[in-house]
Amino acid sequence: MLIMKMITTRRPPRPAGRTKKELTVVKWNIMKESEQRIFTNYINGKLLTYKRYDQYYKYNFDKKLNILLMKPMEFNVLLNPWLMGFTDADGYFYSGLSNKLTIVMKYELSQKESYILVRPAPRGDWPQRRYY
Repeated sequence: MLIMKMITTRRPPRPAGRTKKELTVVKWNIMKESEQRIFTNYINGKLLTYKRYDQYYKYNFDKKLNILLMKPMEFNVLLNPWLMGFTDADGYFYSGLSNKLTIVMKYELSQKESYILVRPAPRGDWPQRRYY
């Protein structure tokens, strides 16, 4: 069983003149080495970019956890519904309520390496949608 420690932190207040309240951030830390090994084995070889792969080598996770790190996968992101690859690109889920009783749910993705999303598509661009 994988156990994670949840830490809630508060961001510093915004500069004067801003009306938004402080934001709360939830961060999950995997504390035990045995649990880090389990988690790393879950995602090992399933990343799409070299960003996390390079970080694992930089901090010697392969030696500390005694595992062989596999290189990122090569597959068409547009056909794969699994979101691990998207969050590998600095994505996150968000949900919230506004004062108007509106529920907001979104998935945000920040992708610096555009070739990951564009490479598999025909002619290297996004398919055109047809509206009837």
